[in-house]
Amino acid sequence: MYGKQVVAASLGLRTTLKFRQLPLESGMIKIEFPHVNMSLDIPLQMIVNFTSRENYNIIISNYTQFLEEVGYFITFNGLWSTYEQRFSLQIFFFLLLIIARKEELDIQPFRVHLSTELKMNADLGSSTSFATCLAACFLHWSCLQKGDHNGFTPEELERISAYVMSSEEDIQNYVFKQDHMVCTHGRVIAYQCREPLDAQSEMINTPQMYILLVDANFSQNKRQQIKQLAKRKYKDGIATNVLLDQIDYISKEVVEILRKIRDQKTNTNLQSLCDLQAKLSSNQNLLRQLDLSHSNIDLICTIAESCGFRGKLTGDGARNVIILLPPNYHAENNDKVYNLKSNETQKAVASLEVPDSISSSFPQKEHSKKRKMSPEPHRSSSPQSNSPQFSLNNSNSSTQEKNRPTQEIPGTNSQDDELVEYTDNNNVSVITLKTKYS
Repeated sequence: MYGKQVVAASLGLRTTLKFRQLPLESGMIKIEFPHVNMSLDIPLQMIVNFTSRENYNIIISNYTQFLEEVGYFITFNGLWSTYEQRFSLQIFFFLLLIIARKEELDIQPFRVHLSTELKMNADLGSSTSFATCLAACFLHWSCLQKGDHNGFTPEELERISAYVMSSEEDIQNYVFKQDHMVCTHGRVIAYQCREPLDAQSEMINTPQMYILLVDANFSQNKRQQIKQLAKRKYKDGIATNVLLDQIDYISKEVVEILRKIRDQKTNTNLQSLCDLQAKLSSNQNLLRQLDLSHSNIDLICTIAESCGFRGKLTGDGARNVIILLPPNYHAENNDKVYNLKSNETQKAVASLEVPDSISSSFPQKEHSKKRKMSPEPHRSSSPQSNSPQFSLNNSNSSTQEKNRPTQEIPGTNSQDDELVEYTDNNNVSVITLKTKYS
């Protein structure tokens, strides 16, 4: 992938985090991650003991060593029983303790509930989405402890993204991507990796587009694919490089099409969508020639083509196929979509969304009317009201405190809810319009 053009986009499947600070006397941290069947009550003193060790400050400064210590901590205390639970807890404690140290967060009893519409282990960015929600939550909590916090600044968004990337690097042997950027900022990201930790990125704010997301019921092994491509390149480097260069050229053409759609500020230009479909198909054909596809994926793409659509796999190690749909598919292409859906199972119509970056909303003074964000929001002096209660939701709407007049931040919608909620765009489908191994 180094030196090549890559395109990634946020996917309209949502991860939601709800947070509530608990009374000090409870002395508990309550963790609820239903997507991995986890519900834990952890004494806060257990965390205090871990962070009070004599060499803690030395260990936490080395992220790799610190991750090992976190692994020992959750294993010694019997906090997990499955790999998915262990993985989720590693991300949770890694981000909580790193952000607590960097942002001077005072960890107090709290409850956190995180749920997601994303399938686990499906190469749809579920782990990055999970980490982005947690990092944003802990940073927001830290800011609230210092005073009012009326939404994330661009600099704070970059810090969230950096925390997520750190967790990805150390926990997942992160191959350089921009998943953390897509999850934090939303939109479409076009980027080129020239050197490790050096990527030229561009956010393309296109209108939302619709896709059919198809589960191929087969997970490809990323490491095996990398080895396979390396062997192919060793045996016939010239032919392999020709195919990789063609993929790179197609990706650059896709970026130009997306810029055109952005400038038109509409997704109804059928010619642009047809051009994009053609590029998807060409990209998939080149991936097939490189033996980076799979027979299940090829079958789905063939069925899509027979119904008048085009598809491609979503990324390296992918088990999903994206099929681009026209904006009016409900009315004019319903029969075609029905025929496509009737051929295969486990499909879900999803919206390839291009939301705004993370935003947040907070309560106002009781006598105020709903209006645009005020620089001086109300903060009650009562102890109960001072306990932060908020929710992260990467949908395009955010809710406010129940029965209180609210202030609106651009890009959010106000509804009634007992928690303060803010919008996060932390879901990503890595739609790489090139192989990510070149």
